[in-house]
Amino acid sequence: MEFLLDSSRPRETTLAELCRQVNEEDLRAALISCREFQRLEERGFIDEMCSYYGYLRRYLPTFFELPFQAEPGSRPLLEAVTIVRRMDHGELRKLPPSAPVNFVPSAWRKFLLREDGQIDRRIWEIALSLALRDALRSGDLYLPESRRHVSFWNLVYDEGQWAQARRGAYEQLSLFHEADAVVTKLSEEFNLAARELDRNLPQNPFATFQNGELHLKRQDTLEIPEGVRRLSQTIEARLPRIRIEDLLRDVHKRCGFLHAFRSLPGYESRLENLYPTLLAAITAHATNLGMAAMAQSAEGITLEGL
Repeated sequence: MEFLLDSSRPRETTLAELCRQVNEEDLRAALISCREFQRLEERGFIDEMCSYYGYLRRYLPTFFELPFQAEPGSRPLLEAVTIVRRMDHGELRKLPPSAPVNFVPSAWRKFLLREDGQIDRRIWEIALSLALRDALRSGDLYLPESRRHVSFWNLVYDEGQWAQARRGAYEQLSLFHEADAVVTKLSEEFNLAARELDRNLPQNPFATFQNGELHLKRQDTLEIPEGVRRLSQTIEARLPRIRIEDLLRDVHKRCGFLHAFRSLPGYESRLENLYPTLLAAITAHATNLGMAAMAQSAEGITLEGL
């Protein structure tokens, strides 16, 4: 399309020639596709999560009713849990404008407000559930009666427990009971190590002292014989180059790792090329290529399939 590169022609002429070469129906279809690609790249994951919001609501109220307790710094999560409980109990009809949103991922926040200016409850609640999950894993939140998600401080002796267990713990670990004895023992070990260093330093093949400073005689690395280096180069030159999707396919043949990727609940894929599409999706995420670019570059792979 040469005329697009000719900046000397009037803009009206260029548009007229474009309209003569591309009919309006195809142009509108291309515009719709571009908008779909853009939406998929920007909020495809959010839309997918929101589409399962109705299914998640069967379990989220029970999850939010768990007796969460927070370590310092995680109070906004408890405040958000209180708000969602009040909505589930019918005390609030919608999210208040002051509801905390600091736990919502930054990439989601531009989609958090609906056109009417209200917070989208679906996105907010899903983000809250993910934040609660991560906080339980990190220990910022805990459940007092849980064996797995327990507060760190519940695992630490209080003063009374430590007074009873102290002597036995020190004996079991072969430690001294008094600090002065520890310092004396460490001093003896340090002096012994220093005398050993002073005696063996002249024969040390790696280091020496010059003018009170430590100097290396040679690099502290293993020397690679020339024969080993040539062999390595020969092997590398003979290794075939392989595309990443072919490599993943070979790994799947050996261990069947693709079988670990399960369909979402209530959905069974009808794709004829399920595993090639799955490999393409993994590659798109792993390389940050993106779904739209992968669909355009991979033969036989469609955006809908991805």
